[in-house]
Amino acid sequence: MEKRTKFSLWYYFIVLSGILLLQWLFFSGSGVKEISYKTFRDKLAADEIERVVITRDRIYGTFKQTAADSAAATQQAQMDSSKHRALPILPGTPWRIRLADYEKKLARQFYVTRLEDRNLLPDLQKHGVDYRGKIESNWFGNFILNWILPFGLLVMLWGFLFRRMGGGPNVLNVGKNKAKIYEVDPKNRVTFRDVAGIDEAKEEV
Repeated sequence: MEKRTKFSLWYYFIVLSGILLLQWLFFSGSGVKEISYKTFRDKLAADEIERVVITRDRIYGTFKQTAADSAAATQQAQMDSSKHRALPILPGTPWRIRLADYEKKLARQFYVTRLEDRNLLPDLQKHGVDYRGKIESNWFGNFILNWILPFGLLVMLWGFLFRRMGGGPNVLNVGKNKAKIYEVDPKNRVTFRDVAGIDEAKEEV
């Protein structure tokens, strides 16, 4: 007899955790730091903001490079160029350099929750900040959260309940009559003639 695999509820928890992990990795801006609106206005007044992107709910921006950052970047570039002249280029070295540059750029990025501020655009123009608007359309993330994830949870719950009840492919046939008609072998068929040897039995029948 073939052994059936027993499914536990932990399998569904693992799948759900994997879906939530993918959602957190690909659809969340966890790498960009959030600042308060007051800090944003203070940085704007101090000419420390380079560019911003304004959406319906948030404002994404990039701080300007400070003099210390520029000096450090120049020094690092000189050190990298001297190392490249002295040492052979190793596989993966350009990737590590690009990753370090990306981390530095990410440290300069920020976002802030947008508030009603009529003086924002004039102040951005006053301080020479490059700004633009953007309509966010996260249709793929919304499709997964609103359709795929609930439907997947329902399917997993349905399958779990069926396995708990021990149902097979005919679980849905609840009201179906399970009676069967069996064909009797004509040679072994018993008739009234075989049992009608007594007169009393004939009269009773």
